[in-house]
Amino acid sequence: MPAYPTLMELRTAGWTLEQIASTYGVEEPAIQAVLTWHFLHGAPAGRIPPAAT
Repeated sequence: MPAYPTLMELRTAGWTLEQIASTYGVEEPAIQAVLTWHFLHGAPAGRIPPAAT
């Protein structure tokens, strides 16, 4: 799973969740969970969601 800052860079560059998932070998719901967790908790970019550890 790419780090949150990398996910945001890829999304800003126009990558779809499907493209990220296939490139990094993860499932789309896992990516959505990380993005949602950071959004809801206003977490700093370097912080990892508890479920991902």
